[in-house]
Amino acid sequence: MVYSFVIGLILFGIGTIFLIISIRGERRLRVYEFNNRSDGGVVQFPNYEASERHERKHMWLGLLAKISIWPILAGVLLMIIPVVSYFIDRYS
Repeated sequence: MVYSFVIGLILFGIGTIFLIISIRGERRLRVYEFNNRSDGGVVQFPNYEASERHERKHMWLGLLAKISIWPILAGVLLMIIPVVSYFIDRYS
């Protein structure tokens, strides 16, 4: 049971790190967009390749944020199982 809790804690930590990375990356992209916005509200890039790189970063960071939910959820479940099992064994 202790191993389940430790593995859950590790998964929770990994998912949290992925989520923090994606949030910080998205913030950096929003700051870039804010600083490079024209009067018409269009984000300006130096060339086409920079525009595609920017879109790819948005896509990968969004995907990382969505994927990070699974290790967090699995970690929470693996940490809850031994605690619930302990209380069931103790009070039954």
